[in-house]
Amino acid sequence: MNIIRLFITRPVTTMMLVLVFVVLGVIAYKRMYVDLFPDIKLPIVLVTQVYEGAAPEEIETQVVKKVEDAVSNISDIKHIYSSVYENYALTIIEFHYGVDVDIKADVDLGVGSEPRTLNGLVAAIVTGVEGGSAQTLVDTRGL
Repeated sequence: MNIIRLFITRPVTTMMLVLVFVVLGVIAYKRMYVDLFPDIKLPIVLVTQVYEGAAPEEIETQVVKKVEDAVSNISDIKHIYSSVYENYALTIIEFHYGVDVDIKADVDLGVGSEPRTLNGLVAAIVTGVEGGSAQTLVDTRGL
């Protein structure tokens, strides 16, 4: 109760103390470093499969399902999203935060008799499509 009585009986001292805290807050705010566009790297890999002249159902069964099945064996995957359109498909592989996707893209998957990287695996699946030629792009830069 003593401090409350001091603030009531001495209003000038109270105002000066409040003013000191306000000035220190303004100085600290102006010196605070704020980065509007921080340098972050999202752990996301985009796999684009282009298959010209194919219907979405055909792309889904011949390309996307095989890519999803092969990629699902990689550890630290959070979600796999796929969107199929006419002539192309997009597969988004989201890893847990903190995973280096460049290392995951080059990791040995050990699929079948010969080990492949993620880039090589997706390329082998897409080039092995029956009845047409497909192209792929694996982007590890994130969004």
